[in-house]
Amino acid sequence: MPLTTSPQVAETRSHPAVIALCMFITVIEGFNLIMYGSVVPLLLDDTSLGLTDQEAGLVGGLVYVGAIPGALAAPWLADRIGRKNVLLVAIGLFAVGGILAGSAVSAPMLALARFITGLGIGGSLTTAMTTARHSAASTHASL
Repeated sequence: MPLTTSPQVAETRSHPAVIALCMFITVIEGFNLIMYGSVVPLLLDDTSLGLTDQEAGLVGGLVYVGAIPGALAAPWLADRIGRKNVLLVAIGLFAVGGILAGSAVSAPMLALARFITGLGIGGSLTTAMTTARHSAASTHASL
């Protein structure tokens, strides 16, 4: 006979480690956005990039442009390949985008890196929030 969990036990079960990891992922994503704003003056001083004030704003905004398709694709992909896999891919995209941004030698390369970072941010934020919500006890899911 299979072991089953009563509805009362299932309602109170929580996975704090999963919730903490998801919280850490969302904090890292926010930190990335803050860091770009902090380095804009340095990017503008670097003449090898050839970045103007307007282009710096556009490049910064490309994260949000990339986050839209990332956030839209993540739930669809999670249904097909699983939340854990989507979260790993999204974190990988975020990391690759960060590495590319740090090694960018031109404004277009920086723009592409920020877009890729945005794809990862959109995918990981939505997936991390969903995972945390499903890993929390139902009485604390919205928290």
